[in-house]
Amino acid sequence: MNKIKEIIAGLSLPEDRKQYYLEKFAAEGEAPSIMQELMLEHNKWIEEELIRIGAIDPESEQYKQAKLELQADLEAALEELKTNMTEVEKSIDQIASDLNQEEDSGAASEILNKIKAE
Repeated sequence: MNKIKEIIAGLSLPEDRKQYYLEKFAAEGEAPSIMQELMLEHNKWIEEELIRIGAIDPESEQYKQAKLELQADLEAALEELKTNMTEVEKSIDQIASDLNQEEDSGAASEILNKIKAE
């Protein structure tokens, strides 16, 4: 969760939206769907700000092409994130299984909770 806090703190989003995501992650965990929502909102906010200040012309072909490329990059990043999250979940499940086989289940639970907290 600490890494998530660092990432959110560094985003170009209004503070109330940063707080919203911190609370959502705290309540629901690091689900890929939340990460996707966060990425999309962050990119949309930046795009709107660039249009607002006149840095980009939303009607230009260059902008439209860049937007298509960005969408493809985001989809690829999301798939990679989903794959990584699945691997992490499998690793945690395997560790939990290994720890549950230990004689001292109290120590196993403590170790598992520390792993999940990270």
